[in-house]
Amino acid sequence: MGFQKHNPITAFWHYLLIAVALACLLALGCYLLDRPQSGSTFLLYLLLLPTGLVLILTAYWRWDLSRGFADIEAQRCHDAAELALLQERADSLTKALDLSNQRLIEALQQIDQMRHQFIENERYLMLDALVHGVASELVSPVSNLVLLNSTLADASVQLRKLAEGEVTRSGLRNISAQFQQGTSMLSLNLQRVDDLMSSVKQLVSGQRNSEKREFSLQTLLDESCAALQSRVRLSNHVMLVDVEYGIVMNSHPGAITQLVLNLFNNAFVHALEGVEKGLISLQASKADEGTVKIIFSDNGNGIDDSLLKEILQPMLLRKMGKADSGLGLHVCQHLVSFVLGGRMLVESKRGQGTTITMYLPLEAPDVATNTIKIGVPKDVYDDWQMIQQQGQAEYAAFQAHERLRRDLVELYFLMQALRTCWSGAETVLLPVTDYATGLRMLQTGQLSALGTTVWQMDACAIASDVLLSAPVITEEQSLVGIYTLLGNEMALRCRKKEDLRDLRFVCSKDWSVDWTTLQHLGVKHCLDMKNWHEMVLMLAEGEVDAILAPFSMRDDLALLVDGHVFVPLPGIRVALRGSRHFALSPVEYGPQLVEKVMPAILAQVEGGQFAAALLECGYLNQATSAWEIW
Repeated sequence: MGFQKHNPITAFWHYLLIAVALACLLALGCYLLDRPQSGSTFLLYLLLLPTGLVLILTAYWRWDLSRGFADIEAQRCHDAAELALLQERADSLTKALDLSNQRLIEALQQIDQMRHQFIENERYLMLDALVHGVASELVSPVSNLVLLNSTLADASVQLRKLAEGEVTRSGLRNISAQFQQGTSMLSLNLQRVDDLMSSVKQLVSGQRNSEKREFSLQTLLDESCAALQSRVRLSNHVMLVDVEYGIVMNSHPGAITQLVLNLFNNAFVHALEGVEKGLISLQASKADEGTVKIIFSDNGNGIDDSLLKEILQPMLLRKMGKADSGLGLHVCQHLVSFVLGGRMLVESKRGQGTTITMYLPLEAPDVATNTIKIGVPKDVYDDWQMIQQQGQAEYAAFQAHERLRRDLVELYFLMQALRTCWSGAETVLLPVTDYATGLRMLQTGQLSALGTTVWQMDACAIASDVLLSAPVITEEQSLVGIYTLLGNEMALRCRKKEDLRDLRFVCSKDWSVDWTTLQHLGVKHCLDMKNWHEMVLMLAEGEVDAILAPFSMRDDLALLVDGHVFVPLPGIRVALRGSRHFALSPVEYGPQLVEKVMPAILAQVEGGQFAAALLECGYLNQATSAWEIW
């Protein structure tokens, strides 16, 4: 590519130099031909030689330089075109990645919903196994009764003949023997059916009634195993039950019944799959004065070492196409730990069977029925436990904690009010997976209250019948920042609402106020994630650009989470339109909490103590008072 193509003026001087150089060389040639004698003429022609050479070299140098400039210009244009193409591809991949992430998140949420549904339906799967066993048990007595009916029909014919005088004395004895045998068979089979119905009645009663009461462990386990005998016989396996006599528990018989049914079902579906003749053993004995040890073992397939640590996780060993939810051991762990107040150990070797050892207190704790259950998000639960372990029970120490934020402040005020206004109440904190799940658990009475406030709009949309306190955070107090990862220059350059359209946000649709606010700001790309911890991870890993969050109480307003630094977009505050309230169950201690505890919290709200705490944690931030509100 010639230089003259890009700069005609420079090309003119290029050609002029060449012309002058040629003229000098031509004049030198004439001199050599004519060889004049004049000294001055000789000197003139002598000067033409170096002048021509210099001009030729200069012309060549300019031509070579212009060609280099042309190559650079061409390379620059080529690089610009490639950069534009790469940018287009990057934008396309980003959109595809956003779509894939959204689909993955939706799939994970569906799996989590299925998990909760499976836990809810586990008892129906156990009932299905029970009905199958009862039906199999009834086959034998019903068949015997049919046979007895036929025998008695024949005997009735003989009686008619007796009345007509056609039966001999030996025939009469035969009729008497048939009636005696039939009566005995009828009594035996009716007793068998009665025993079976009694076992079923006890099982169903135990499953429906989870109240704590005294019972004989031996009687309960015998009744539980009786309904499983037919399934054991049909499977060609052997079941051994050995329970120490005289163990009396004051616990939850329904939970223990479901525990036994789950363990047997798990053994049939997983442990003894492909085993021709398996052995299942259930042993119970006193471990010490206040504890009973229950050992459930089999000689089945065993568990790989790689899976043993995760065997209690839900869905790990789900059998597709079978009546198996994959939650058997997960439900057992829940029953042992949270309902019966014990602990469970699993030992296994591949090909050597599995042993599950459970230690249960003879006197079960009252958590299941007589405890106020406070649900909190998992990250709040973890931070609260950390604070309690560090002995920061007093607010003076509590407020100095590095992770202090709005939800921890709310939980602190609730727990303080509970201790002050309802000192005799037992309270337990339970982590909940996400915002919506907590509200639904309030509806069913699984939780008594949520330890952190909720938006009024969310409560009405998700669980309209829950009880709400008066507002503890009013609409004008809910001002938050748009936080991004330190170093995200594209996000930090945003100064107008229009600039937000190119940013990728993460939020939860369950947080209807936050989600609606982002829509009003014109945000086009927003991923739906159900809990705060997962949102922060996505922001830290660069999968999204920004998130709405309360301002930090640090001087630089930075949020420090798991070694990552997040900073707010400077000069911008976002108004969340709505009020926040404590949510309480309409059935499980909720009304009592509204009457006894909420007035104390509202008094602190009206007295300004709650607002002062929100200032200390940064939720109400005076350092940003001059910032623009969007």
